[in-house]
Amino acid sequence: MTNLDYLVSSAKLGTLAHAYLLFGNDKKGKDKTIFAFCEFLLGSGTHHGDLHIIDSLGKEITISQIRDLELVLALGAWNSPWKIAVVRKAHLMNLQAQSAFLKLLEEPKGSTVFLLETDHALALLPTIRSRVQEIRFWKFPAIAEQVSAEVQKKFGDLAVQPLYKRFLFAKTLYESPGEIQQFLEEFIAYLRQGLPSNLRLVKLAQETSALLQTTNVSARLALERLFLYATDKV
Repeated sequence: MTNLDYLVSSAKLGTLAHAYLLFGNDKKGKDKTIFAFCEFLLGSGTHHGDLHIIDSLGKEITISQIRDLELVLALGAWNSPWKIAVVRKAHLMNLQAQSAFLKLLEEPKGSTVFLLETDHALALLPTIRSRVQEIRFWKFPAIAEQVSAEVQKKFGDLAVQPLYKRFLFAKTLYESPGEIQQFLEEFIAYLRQGLPSNLRLVKLAQETSALLQTTNVSARLALERLFLYATDKV
C-alpha cells in the first residue's frame, strides 16, 4: 500500500486524522501525494477554494501567515465537506509560528485536514510532532561504488565500541566542524550497504546531517544522539 493509498483508504473508512506530517527526502513523492490526495478529497487539485497552502516568505514562515490561516479556517467550507491546509517546508516555521500552529492543531476547526510537508521533521517542536500522524517519504539513490576498506573498518570499529568511547568520538568530531559533513556522508554510504536492516539508522544519520546544515542545533548533542544508536546491533 502506498502512502496515497493509505490516506485515501483512511478517508473512505472515516478514520482520517486531522493532521499528517509528510517527511523525508523524496520531494517528488510528497508533492505527488499531496496533489493527488487534495484532488481526491476536494474533487480538484491545487486550485480550490477550500485548499489553503502556506509557503515560506524568504527564509521562514512567519506567525502572521499562521494567523491568516487561522482566520481563513474559521470560515465555513466553500464548496466541499472538507478544508485542507498544506504547510510546505514546515521546518521553516519560526518558533512563534510553530507555537501559533500548535494552537491550531489543539483546536481544529470543523472538517479540516492539515498536511505538513518537510525534509527535516526534527526541526519541528516535539509538541507538534506528537499531534500529527507521521508518513515517511524516503528515497535512497543507488550507491555509485562500494565504500573503501578503510571506511569499512572505521565504522565497523565504531559500532562495537562502548557508549562512552562513541561519545568521546562525537566530542572529537565536534571539535573539528569542517569534518562533520564528510564523516556523515561516509557513514551514510557505509550504512546503505546494510539496507534494509540499517534503515532506521540511515534515516537518523540523514536527519542529523540535515539538521546540522539548516538549524542551530548543537552539533555535539546531535552526534551523540546518532552514536547512541550506532551499534553493531542496529
